[in-house]
Amino acid sequence: NTRRSSGIPCPGPSRTSPPRWSLYLSERTVRILDRPVRKDEVLRDLATAAFGADEARLRILERLRLREQESSTFFNEGAAFPHLRLEEGIEPRVALGILHAGVSDVPTAEPLRQVFLIVTSLQDSETQARLLASAARIASSKALAASLLRAATPADALRELSAWEGRDRA
Repeated sequence: NTRRSSGIPCPGPSRTSPPRWSLYLSERTVRILDRPVRKDEVLRDLATAAFGADEARLRILERLRLREQESSTFFNEGAAFPHLRLEEGIEPRVALGILHAGVSDVPTAEPLRQVFLIVTSLQDSETQARLLASAARIASSKALAASLLRAATPADALRELSAWEGRDRA
């Protein structure tokens, strides 16, 4: 069984369909930011959302910063996909940032409105690839992006995402 970042068990993704992000997220792991933010602030906020205030968060944040220096995952198409694979055998952890005013220190043609953080185990590269592919599909939906930007709370965002995933699979 895969677990939500909140610790609630949820069904693991099947090998034939993309994983449902709504099953991996919780209200705690969705952040809605109304003001312009810097890239490092978004990474810090999402690492905290996914890992809480424990020591792992600091290690994850440092690894994310190094990964971003090597090759940025903040692209022009309005979404960013920071991701890591850790040596430890951890359950997948994800967080979603919805940015009303974008990222102030990343020059892009289109403002960055969604940031999908994905952290998985090195032994589970397939799950990371599937979560990345699913995040890209979510990010490419203009209708969903607009719905997420209208969400007033993380619960609203989760309802929109879950409804979209249900329609997308129908």
